[in-house]
Amino acid sequence: MRQVWTARIWPLMAALWLVAVGAKGATPADTLAHAKGRRVVASAQEITAINAALVAHNRLLRSDDAFSHITFSDIRRNLTHRHWWWDQDYFHTNTIEHPLHGALFYTTARANGLSVGTSSLLTLGGSWMWEMLCEAEKPSVNDMVYTTLGGITIGETLYRTTTRLLGALGAKRWKGRDDTPFRTSLTAGVRTFSAMGQTVTTPCLTWQAAYGDPLDVEGATGPFDRFDLLATLVFGHHQSVASQVSINSQLLSWQVADEPLRKVTAGLYNHFDYRYALPHHHLPKGQRERKPYVYSEVGAIGPGVAYRLGHRTRWEQQLCVSAIAMGAVPALTQHEGSRGYSFGSGYGARLRTRAAIGQWLSVGTDVGWSQLFTWDGFYADDSSRSRDVPPSIQGEAGNAVTLIVDPSVEVRLLPHVALHGQGRFSHFHFNHRHHPHTSARASEWQLGVKYTF
Repeated sequence: MRQVWTARIWPLMAALWLVAVGAKGATPADTLAHAKGRRVVASAQEITAINAALVAHNRLLRSDDAFSHITFSDIRRNLTHRHWWWDQDYFHTNTIEHPLHGALFYTTARANGLSVGTSSLLTLGGSWMWEMLCEAEKPSVNDMVYTTLGGITIGETLYRTTTRLLGALGAKRWKGRDDTPFRTSLTAGVRTFSAMGQTVTTPCLTWQAAYGDPLDVEGATGPFDRFDLLATLVFGHHQSVASQVSINSQLLSWQVADEPLRKVTAGLYNHFDYRYALPHHHLPKGQRERKPYVYSEVGAIGPGVAYRLGHRTRWEQQLCVSAIAMGAVPALTQHEGSRGYSFGSGYGARLRTRAAIGQWLSVGTDVGWSQLFTWDGFYADDSSRSRDVPPSIQGEAGNAVTLIVDPSVEVRLLPHVALHGQGRFSHFHFNHRHHPHTSARASEWQLGVKYTF
């Protein structure tokens, strides 16, 4: 029950913090350079306060967990020996809660008027502080990467989204500050997920936001000036509330062609992805690490090209290839110390296709392919590891190829209301050193009513 409660409360805590920080109404980023030093100090103090508050939260409400009992001996060990390791935390803890933690650092700095670059450095500093000073465990490699890179991506997109929403709601300090085209929608419906011969159906709520037009780079002068965000929440049947968070953003962009019926752009793209689902209504306590459908990417950066043909009836595509700083895939085999998933780094490609007929019908398909390599992994014949100490491993030694296809269709019923359907087909092929050529599949369907604001 404690783990379910933790999975539910973290997204809510992060959302409340982000809104509160964004509502401070600080001067827009990259202005008043003469006050930058004071803003950096103020941001560092607030980031320290955030970490201190979370340490108190863990000590008071999660006192049964060993990591919450931080001592000066632990801090001295972390600062002097620096024995970094791959921790054994739950998938949602490592791949979405830590990025949300980093987003608190990042949005704090941005709300104080600091630039993307300075806010990113402060996010790195806040993550280092947490790993060195705020947990009894040794500092974690995966936490450092996910908190920093995930925090920057989620933090900037939520900072800009919050700014626009506050302006739209009439907040005087934010109104009229940003005229970038912005669209947002909510879809309420049901989700059916199938894997391992089992199916579970739950209510779901999806939030989508699109900031700027990726095929119109006029006015796009810096990173995250164009992005789209999708977040899906599911409810009930012992599912994790956060089912999917996907962010696709432009870091750099160039206009290749700009004609009335043909637009082409090239750029550097950044992608963040988190997907989590269980095909079970309930799992026995000893089997909660068995996650047949988990997938994550953070720091997936690479070149891409996008084009659009037509106007009212139009065809759009975006293709990008990327190096993936870190990702996570299921670990289907179980062993002593298994966390149920494997970390890895590698590369991938993503193809997005959209076709629209007027304003009343649109169809699309997102295809994502990746290959992640686990170099510090578990070996079936390794008897040298102590059973008394959790192993510091990424997961299953080898590599995994993932193919995810997301088709969608939308029929507009009223100017702001549409019927939205979406599918998802996932295929994992594992080439583990001691379990080669293993595969797994999962599918998902969502149907709901979408309202566009």
